[in-house]
Amino acid sequence: MKELLNRLYVNLKKTILQEHGQDVVEYALLVAVLSVGVTAGVVALGGGISSAFTQISASLSASPSASSGSQGASSGSGSGTSSGGGSSNGNGNGNGNGNGNGNGNGNGNGNGNGKGNGK
Repeated sequence: MKELLNRLYVNLKKTILQEHGQDVVEYALLVAVLSVGVTAGVVALGGGISSAFTQISASLSASPSASSGSQGASSGSGSGTSSGGGSSNGNGNGNGNGNGNGNGNGNGNGNGNGKGNGK
């Protein structure tokens, strides 16, 4: 019986002192530590990246577009003259163009009519 216990002790000691499985355990611990670090980094940077895209979106939507210009002011004037005997009519036409800020264009037309009475 003493010899059986001695062989059991020797075999148990050899099994405990074997180093074959230690490499696998070390690599598993290394992978676990790296994955915790990567996860913490993604969580920390996620809010900053989201905030940056929100600011970019807000600045793009706040810039003026070509179709939202204000209307330009314009005026036109016309005058008519007449001369001659009896009743005669004279017509004059005037055009005015105005440009407003924000790419808005305004156009105006003016017409003038004059009547003259000749003697």
